[in-house]
Amino acid sequence: NVTLFGDLGTARISVEKPNEVHLTLRSGDNLQLTESVIHLDEKTIKPMLQDFVDYLDHPDTPNFPTLMDGYRNQQVLQAIIDSAQDGVTRRL
Repeated sequence: NVTLFGDLGTARISVEKPNEVHLTLRSGDNLQLTESVIHLDEKTIKPMLQDFVDYLDHPDTPNFPTLMDGYRNQQVLQAIIDSAQDGVTRRL
């Protein structure tokens, strides 16, 4: 299972049911938790899972981002959020 936590909610996906994304979001004036399930098209999910299986069979193939790629992406996203809040351009 993969769970992503955010300020306004959570997204969960399970390998047993890869076409279902469970969302728990805060909404409304009181920011109450609401739960919903999004059903994804199997034609989209199957290639993503196949890419993962292919990588396990051939780990030398650079099909996936590295941990450093993810960290760098988080830095970019944080700079965008900070810049949107205070209007200051960031350099990375």
